[in-house]
Amino acid sequence: MGDKSNLRYCDSPEEAIEKASDEAVRNSVNLAWTCAVYYNEHRLFFNCVDHNLFFAQQRMLLDCMQLVSRQKIDISSVVSVATHPSPGALLDAYSNSFSFIHAKSNSHAAQLCRAGIVDAAITTETARRLNKLVKIHEFGSPEMVFFACLPKSSSNHLKELMR
Repeated sequence: MGDKSNLRYCDSPEEAIEKASDEAVRNSVNLAWTCAVYYNEHRLFFNCVDHNLFFAQQRMLLDCMQLVSRQKIDISSVVSVATHPSPGALLDAYSNSFSFIHAKSNSHAAQLCRAGIVDAAITTETARRLNKLVKIHEFGSPEMVFFACLPKSSSNHLKELMR
């Protein structure tokens, strides 16, 4: 069974959809998974008209989202925050207090913080631990919907199997 699957990590949902389409192999099914609250989901939907974007859905708790820094500091001393656009809304109440730096992902935000490029980051518990950062504030683990995108080549293959 292990030889029948291959998992590839991508930097963005767009890249995952592109790879799933580009790597079409006869008699295979390629899926791209992404979070349903991805900030550019509307672009995916309207730019991937030949894909079955909501082929499958899965509800899961997110890894604990939190504001982190390199050392224990008070939130009032934070000037710059790295965040992926999707969880950036967690700091809407502070939007006038911080400058926000765009990160490609939650883990990228943690890496920017670890490197000292920003004072703090919105990231996950896993990324906090991996980057040896300190929790300033915990937002919790919201339930999230993830969905699978099926490229046209994979849709056609599944249709052939159903005949």
